[in-house]
Amino acid sequence: MEGPFLLPRAPGRLILPDIAQSVLDYSEGNRGDRVTRSALYQVHEAMGPAFGEYFGWELPCRYSSSEREYDAARERAALIDRSYIGRLEMRGEDALDLLNRLSTNEIAELPEGNGLTTVLTSSKGRVVDHLTLYYRPGHWLLLTGPRNRDVVISWLDEFTFGEEIELKDVTESTAMLTLLGPQARAILETLEVQGLDGLEPHHGVSASIQDIAVYIALESPLWGRSYNLIVDADDAPRVWEALLEKGRDLGLEPLGTDAYEALRIEAGVPASGAELSEEVNPLEAGLGSSVSFTKGCYVGQEVVARLNTYDKVKRHLVKMRFESAPDPGSALELDGKKVGTLTSATSIPGDGRVVALGYVAKAHSRPGVKVISATSNGQSPGEIVGLAGH
Repeated sequence: MEGPFLLPRAPGRLILPDIAQSVLDYSEGNRGDRVTRSALYQVHEAMGPAFGEYFGWELPCRYSSSEREYDAARERAALIDRSYIGRLEMRGEDALDLLNRLSTNEIAELPEGNGLTTVLTSSKGRVVDHLTLYYRPGHWLLLTGPRNRDVVISWLDEFTFGEEIELKDVTESTAMLTLLGPQARAILETLEVQGLDGLEPHHGVSASIQDIAVYIALESPLWGRSYNLIVDADDAPRVWEALLEKGRDLGLEPLGTDAYEALRIEAGVPASGAELSEEVNPLEAGLGSSVSFTKGCYVGQEVVARLNTYDKVKRHLVKMRFESAPDPGSALELDGKKVGTLTSATSIPGDGRVVALGYVAKAHSRPGVKVISATSNGQSPGEIVGLAGH
């Protein structure tokens, strides 16, 4: 189902027409209690995986074993269905200006075909959402955080005053696959995908896979190279199967959300609802690469600028190792005093190492600092291994 559209009305605000509001009330996935299934659900089901809920979507948590899938992503290649990421198309002559004045990065000079990451911040300089923007011919494609597409739609609507803009939610009429690992590019080349030379992170190319139109963008990698492939929902099963077939000789494995979550946490990538919320600012969340300190004003700019200029960031998102799995949301303690909060934790498939993310006071957020966190069986000692974020 497609929608919604945002359309201008006199004297200039954007509104959701009645038909679009019915889409918001439809209650799939991030819009209510029902769990969403991607366009690839039947393909996944035929492979016999274990299913689980991930950001409100019913997705494979593992196909064979999390250890095998994790090793494939690290050493060869893996393919995951990430259709839970929100996808919005924005058109109109004022789209560029709106995005530039509402978010932290410099968008005004971005050439067509390129992309970047940026942050929507509140008036207090807190994270509303961390976006990836792709500047495609004739429109912008916005990747939102899981569960955050309605938040982004509402935020854009709130700050629109007379601009000529059309915003369309294409999350459920498209699918998004992510191909990652050292052999990812080689697999695309076996499918005769053109235009990959010189591609930089968040830049994309319109391509064809077995005569199916696919938009392929290089992502900041977890391991090796990582590509996002965005395709019409009806064509997604054929693209998925073509990738698995051509990638088999290069060790490609389908990747479930359990192994992907381990990769995410180990790499220090913050996630919406865990590390990213309106309780944190982009600098403490490690999103400095998504912030320009030389561009003009945007919502929250003064607060973010002061944090940077006067070195007022009080805590940092850090990567940690623990002896046993701590509970997300538990306090991080040092010498009997609370110094932070744990946000995500998981065991690395196969070797039992426990990795975690959390916010720690600036004075203690350095490698080697020992912390203690609560677990279901008591307490677990841990150690900070570095700053997180990207």
